[in-house]
Amino acid sequence: IKTYMETGEPVGSRTISKFADLNVSSATIRNEMSDLTDMGYIVQPHTSAGRIPSDKGYRLYVDELMKEKEKLIEELKQFPMLAQITDADMEDLLLLLKREDFPEGSRIINENEEGDCMYLLLEGQVDVLKTTLYGEEYVCAKLNDSMHCVFGEIAMIDRDRRSATVLATTDCRTAVFSSEDFRAFCEKHPQAGCRLLMVISANLCRNLRKENENLLKVYSALVDEIENDR
Repeated sequence: IKTYMETGEPVGSRTISKFADLNVSSATIRNEMSDLTDMGYIVQPHTSAGRIPSDKGYRLYVDELMKEKEKLIEELKQFPMLAQITDADMEDLLLLLKREDFPEGSRIINENEEGDCMYLLLEGQVDVLKTTLYGEEYVCAKLNDSMHCVFGEIAMIDRDRRSATVLATTDCRTAVFSSEDFRAFCEKHPQAGCRLLMVISANLCRNLRKENENLLKVYSALVDEIENDR
C-alpha cells in the first residue's frame, strides 16, 4: 500500500521482492498476493498488472497505523520528560518526531561532532562513552529502554558539539527530536514547551552538580597525593 501511495502504479511481486527485504521468493509473494486478492484486501486492475489496495485494504492499513500511533503515544508517556504533556499536544509532537533505528555496534552520536537533535531510547541498550586526554574511550554510563532515558538534549538546545559518544550495544529503536522541530513545538505549545525546558534544565542541573562533586573528589585526591609525597 505504501509503495502504491508513493508511485500511483500497481505493485507486482517483483517490486515487493526487490524492495521489501522479505527474504522470500517472488513465487511465494505471488501466492500471498493471490490470497490477499481472494480476501478482498487488494485488486488487480487488469490481467497483466500488479495489485492495488481495495477499500478494505485501505481500512486495514489505516487501522494498523492508528494502533501503531496509540502504541507510540503510550511509549512516549513513560518518559518523565513527556509525562505531563496533554494528549492534544502529544498529537502534534508525534508529527515532529522522526523514527530512527540503529543496529548493534553503531554510533548514534559521536563526541565533539556538531549536533542538533535529541534521542529518546524506545528500545535497546547503549553505552555512553567519554574520551580521555590520551584518546582512550571509557564507559561512563550504561542506559537501556526500561530507564526511559534521553540523550543529546544539550546539542538540541545549543546546536553545539556533542559532549559524549553514544554506542548502540544492541539493536536500538529511537525517536528523534530536532532543534528546529523543538523550537516550532515550543512556539505552538508554549505551556508544554515550558514544561519540557524545565525538565531538561533540571536534568542538566543534576548532571552539573554530579560533575562538580566528581571534580571535588578528584581535587581532594590530588591534594592528598601531593601532601603524602612531601
